[in-house]
Amino acid sequence: MALQRVPNRTHARFTKKFVYIRHGQSTGNAMQFWRAADGVLTDKGESQAVTRVALMDAELLQKISQSELVLVSPLRRAMATSLIVAAEVMKRCQSEAASLTFFMKPSLCSNKAVESLPPSVVVDINLREKRKSGSEDPGCGWGDPLSYLEEIFDKYQEGLSTASLARFRAITDRMKRSYKRARIAATGEKTYRHNFPDCPDWDMPNGGRLPKDADAFADEIRVFKNEVLNYPDDNLLIVGHSGWARFSFAPWCAAEERKTAEENLRVGGIEGIRPLNNAGVVTGEIAHKIEARSDNFQVVHAGAAYTGAFQNVHIGEITPGDEEFPNTKSHPKVGIFNRMDEAKDAGMIPAASCFMNAYFEKQQQGIIGTDTAPRGGWEARTFVLSWYSGTAVLSWASKWAEPKGQLTLSGVEILVEDGITIVAATTNDCGEDSDGSVCKRVRMRIPEDFDMPLAEQKSAMVAWSALLQGYMEIEDPSVCP
Repeated sequence: MALQRVPNRTHARFTKKFVYIRHGQSTGNAMQFWRAADGVLTDKGESQAVTRVALMDAELLQKISQSELVLVSPLRRAMATSLIVAAEVMKRCQSEAASLTFFMKPSLCSNKAVESLPPSVVVDINLREKRKSGSEDPGCGWGDPLSYLEEIFDKYQEGLSTASLARFRAITDRMKRSYKRARIAATGEKTYRHNFPDCPDWDMPNGGRLPKDADAFADEIRVFKNEVLNYPDDNLLIVGHSGWARFSFAPWCAAEERKTAEENLRVGGIEGIRPLNNAGVVTGEIAHKIEARSDNFQVVHAGAAYTGAFQNVHIGEITPGDEEFPNTKSHPKVGIFNRMDEAKDAGMIPAASCFMNAYFEKQQQGIIGTDTAPRGGWEARTFVLSWYSGTAVLSWASKWAEPKGQLTLSGVEILVEDGITIVAATTNDCGEDSDGSVCKRVRMRIPEDFDMPLAEQKSAMVAWSALLQGYMEIEDPSVCP
């Protein structure tokens, strides 16, 4: 039996190459009702995975064939897509009479291959999609996910050579074993238990929050990038989801209408990007890059480490595809920047700028409140604190990063009262929030669902207030607070 693949810092590599593929159309994509469950691929979704491989050029085919590690989301649609891609890559290389083997060094589609070991497979919870419905709960629904993988194997084994079939069998078995380990780690359940519609959450590792908002989702991606560097493998095939790709690769995504770098900075992302189509492809690298930030930044982000960074990312708008089945689609979405240096390297924000994301609750203006003293309910908001050309701006968006409003931090007073940070504006330079009111005072607090001790809440808000003040006083943008 193959050894279990786990991150191990003693095997860390500084740069890894990857191919990322979104799953094919699922039942949840096709039918609203199925969004309550961890859906399988539709017939069209399976066909999309087959078609995408058929449209790949030799360079991309070679990159996939050289993969030493397959990392896949625990959702059925992603695991099934990864198996179909594996089978179809082998079939293409067989038909081109280049090689009868899969995932070999130095190349599958080459006569120079010297190894025939199948890749390792890890079902990684940090590749799960953002959690908006039961379709993002692994295993939720009808039927054992492992039985479904076996159905995919039976369906796509036809046409494989004896050697390729053995590798396809090994990949499938390794995926099933890894899924079992992931399920036990996340739920404690050793066997599949039909529990629909009351499906148990798969707990995130190390006490992480479920990806039910942009902040938790970005943290999931950050953890993935950090940990993947600790695998001994240099060439990766990653199979996941559209939302995961938007929140990971936003700096490199094509947009329907490109905004200026300063506009991107102020919202901490890109509006109107073209998301990956079903079975869409991204290529790039994950590199070891430490993003050094201030002590106050670390307090606000609970000591989060930023060591993994994407670089040299490429997302073809059409290829690998054609006009009928392009790589991306015209369905404008929002994507956030996961790291400041990634956005700068991609030219999506000014080089001489600073920004950071934070997640708080913001008090809305209530009936008995005024524009200077809001007394409404508290709503989760994603905040972006930015500085450029001498001006600091505080922006806020919905919990999924749809922009709501902003305040220029000029002539403002920053207070902390009982764990609530208050930014009181003395000017009218403030955007409109979702309720249409013009704000002159922004009240923020730690979200109640963080279940954070009061002393830690107060400490975090003091640090946040110091960051707000620090951004107003930036003189050298090469050293961001």
